[in-house]
Amino acid sequence: MQTNFLPTPTDSSFLFFQPAALPAQELLTVTILVADPVVELQNSYQQMLNSFLPTSPKIVFVRTGREAATLYEGKQPDLVILDVKIADADVFETARRIWNHNRSAKIIFLAESHREWHLRQIKKLLPDSGLFGYILKAQNQERIRYGVECVFLHNNTYLDPLTNHSRQVPGKNSLTDAEYETLVDMALGLTDRVIAARRNVSVRGIQNRITLIFQKLLEQDPLKALDPDGGMVNMRVRVVVEAIRRGLIDVEHFANYERDLLDYAEGSKAM
Repeated sequence: MQTNFLPTPTDSSFLFFQPAALPAQELLTVTILVADPVVELQNSYQQMLNSFLPTSPKIVFVRTGREAATLYEGKQPDLVILDVKIADADVFETARRIWNHNRSAKIIFLAESHREWHLRQIKKLLPDSGLFGYILKAQNQERIRYGVECVFLHNNTYLDPLTNHSRQVPGKNSLTDAEYETLVDMALGLTDRVIAARRNVSVRGIQNRITLIFQKLLEQDPLKALDPDGGMVNMRVRVVVEAIRRGLIDVEHFANYERDLLDYAEGSKAM
């Protein structure tokens, strides 16, 4: 874990308080599951977690998402920490399995850098009673520990303050869930007609969504400014490139989008 500590911004939206440790008798049997592909970080996790718990927790380390989900279903630990880069599985599939098993599970996601699609995936999976933290590993152990405390000891959802700053783009409104789905469909190369059928919306409705996506993501695009008549630039390509640049669409996750599309196509044929 790196140590480039960044001070907490005064305008950050996350809750700021001095966490108070729970009484020792309440934590005697705490079990924490950590899924991280980097074995060398085990000591760092051990030191960080021991630093704010009055008694040493039982910490179980695994390297893969499959191991994490299976172990959770068998042992149901008190807290799960998932590195977004866990091997062999989509981390969000692991989270889905855990929350399906226990809707009140507390899960911390650790990411190398902020990606908007991370939070959108978590939002889709999160049960009403579930709790999560989203923490960037660029923070030092003190800040990571703080985020873990917020979720585990104080039952508060925690978003790393750096995500707030990376998401703030002057003059831009975030995409709605429907607009985001349409953006992904555009990135997959689907036509307006196919997007409309897939999302059960009229073609005109999809075209209106696409117009709004252009307005939100390309308002300050320099090529668009040079092409007021729309004859030089393919706006669909530009908006997909801009979405990738901002982390709205993750290239490494694209195979999952394609798999969902193939499932939809197979289901449509069967009907």
